[in-house]
Amino acid sequence: MGADRGPPRVDAESDGPTPSPAVLPGSRQFTVIAPAESSLAVALRATLVARGWEPRDPTLSGALHRRPTLPALVLVEDDDGQLAPERPDAEIAARSTLRGFVCLGSVRSLPLLVPLAARGAMVLNQAIPFTALVRLIEQAFHGGPVGVVDSGNRNSSAAMLRDRLAESAALQTLTPAEAQTLRALQAGLTATQIAVRTQHSVHTIRSQIKAVLGKLDVTSQVAAVALAHRVGPADWMTSGVNFTNFGDGGL
Repeated sequence: MGADRGPPRVDAESDGPTPSPAVLPGSRQFTVIAPAESSLAVALRATLVARGWEPRDPTLSGALHRRPTLPALVLVEDDDGQLAPERPDAEIAARSTLRGFVCLGSVRSLPLLVPLAARGAMVLNQAIPFTALVRLIEQAFHGGPVGVVDSGNRNSSAAMLRDRLAESAALQTLTPAEAQTLRALQAGLTATQIAVRTQHSVHTIRSQIKAVLGKLDVTSQVAAVALAHRVGPADWMTSGVNFTNFGDGGL
């Protein structure tokens, strides 16, 4: 269990820029580049194999010393969200484009994902449900559009991730009490219900909601909840596991 942990490395193959190889039409081969002992990478690789994809390497690769078979699935953080000190985009600087690379990360790794998207990589949020993630990865492997972002427009992909990064920074400015109130709104509770559960006055809760809207630069509770769903920590989503998203269950 002494293997190094951290995001993947793709080492340079030559002294000059190396164009990324094209994804062969109809090819079912792929490469997985992931931190050591990434359970998500293991699960994704096994699922893709079960769905007819053929991995280039018999095991997960934490670093590549040769040109990878594309498409390549890259996970930039381990199970604990740990990143290596090196920036992944610096590690693959020898490539003129990252087209054909599908990079997975979470809100924690947004600063590292933005430059990857700017260089042509398809970036996906690994925090979405597993079955949906597999489907989107396959769409990206086939070169099709994924989500609402134009995969052929590097600038729009990078700009969207920069927006998420700004939203994440705004979320971090909330006080513990404000964050608790936003989580309660996210779970579907009203101001009155939150006041009863927290033993605060309705006036206090409404003041906290007003502060949340101001700090997140949104004009409605709906917009604040949508932002929390986009960039909130993973443990903010636990209420959904019991379908308690309309205030009909305990927090």
